[in-house]
Amino acid sequence: MASIHPGAPDVCGDGVNNDCDHVDDDTRGTRFGDYTINSPSDLALLSGYSSITGELRISLSDAFPDHTNVTGLECLVDVDGCLHIHDNAALTNLDGLRGLTSVAGNLTIRGNHVLANLDGLNGLESVGGNLNISNNSALPPCAAEALVARLRAHGWDGTAEIIDNDETGTCP
Repeated sequence: MASIHPGAPDVCGDGVNNDCDHVDDDTRGTRFGDYTINSPSDLALLSGYSSITGELRISLSDAFPDHTNVTGLECLVDVDGCLHIHDNAALTNLDGLRGLTSVAGNLTIRGNHVLANLDGLNGLESVGGNLNISNNSALPPCAAEALVARLRAHGWDGTAEIIDNDETGTCP
């Protein structure tokens, strides 16, 4: 059961006003154009959208060492462009993307040095382009390989480049 209190993240589709703001689910529809998340305030502005018509870049710099996740993007279902998740100094997980099912372009996950898993992408069913998962020094290759296997099971036939991740890491 989701938490219900002021400031709690709304859970899309549950019909509950989790954050007590008098608006159920906070689904805001489509965000048109490209969008870059460089700060927690950028992330907050995108919260509640279910679709983005352009490219999405998530790159929270060293200036935000406490920003370890992308909570607020739970409603996002599809990105009608490329998705780049790169150079996030403190990003440990992608759980805020658990509702994402489709990326129309390339998916790049690069330079996130404390990212330890890709579990937040377990709902991803299609990528229209290629996949690059590289230079994530805490991410075991088996996590990237599991994502590729799930995508292939859904018919994806793109190219996957998985390099320079944590070669000593293991998956549960």
